[in-house]
Amino acid sequence: MASETDDVDEKDVFISYSHSDSKEVAKLLGQELTSMGIAVWLDDIEMSIGSSIRESIDDGLTQSEYGVVILSKGYFEGTSEWELNGLVEKHTNEDDVILPLWHNIGHDYVYQQSPSLADLVAEEVDKENVQSVAASIYQIVREDRGEIDDWGGDTGTDGSPGFIDIDITFQGRFDPKVGKEVTIESWRNHNASNLTSLEATEIRDEDRGIDYTSSSKGTTMTVKRIDDEPLNGVISDIQELRSNKAEFTIRVEESRLEELSDDRDDYKSGFVQ
Repeated sequence: MASETDDVDEKDVFISYSHSDSKEVAKLLGQELTSMGIAVWLDDIEMSIGSSIRESIDDGLTQSEYGVVILSKGYFEGTSEWELNGLVEKHTNEDDVILPLWHNIGHDYVYQQSPSLADLVAEEVDKENVQSVAASIYQIVREDRGEIDDWGGDTGTDGSPGFIDIDITFQGRFDPKVGKEVTIESWRNHNASNLTSLEATEIRDEDRGIDYTSSSKGTTMTVKRIDDEPLNGVISDIQELRSNKAEFTIRVEESRLEELSDDRDDYKSGFVQ
C-alpha cells in the first residue's frame, strides 16, 4: 500500500476508512470537522486484503495528532488479526491517540473480529449523526492533549453538537473559504434579537491576519454594536461569492452566542462607528 504522507502539512486528525462501505460517511465527517476548524487528512487508500492498515496508521500519525478509524465490515475484511492487534497496541501505548468509530456494525460483530478492539470505547457513526460525532472529536482535539475522558459521551442533553450556524452577508471584497477561521469584529442585525442572520461590517481573517471593512459600514439601520464582543467562528458553507459581496455561513460555539443579549432594548438605529 503506497504512503501518501509526503509533503502533507501537519493535521489535527486523520481519518482511516474503507472505500467499499464507509467512504461517504468519512467524507461527511471530514467536512464537518473542517467546518469546526479542525485540520483533517483523509486516508485516501482503498483497503484490500494484504494492505497494511498498521502502516497507514503509523504514517497518518506522523502527520496528525489523532487517528480516527472508521471500523466497518469492509474495514475488517481488509485487515488481518495482526493488524487489528496493532491498532489496540498503538492505542494503549501512545496516550489514546486512536479514536475508533463503528459504522453499520455493533459490539457483537466487533467482538467476533477482535475482542480486544471491542473493549475500546467507541462511538457509532452514520450519515444521520455525523455532526454530533464530529463535535465529540472537536472536544477531544481542543482539550489538553491526552485528556479524552469525554470520548463516547453525550454532547448535550438534546443530542445537539454544541454549535450553531450563522448566515453572514458582507458587502465588499472578501474571499471566504470553508474551514477558514474568521472573527466578525462588528456586525449589523436587521432582525433585532434574531442572531442567526447578520451583516458583517468588519471581518478579520485569522489565518492570514488581514482585516476587511464593509463598503456599507456607515449606513443607518437597526444595529447591535459588539465591538468589544466579537464573534469568532469557522466558515462552514458558502452561498454566494461576487467581487463586491459574499454570503457565507460560520459555525460558532453555541455557548458563545448565548452570552450575547437578546433584549430588544439593546438594539438601536444608528451609524456603526
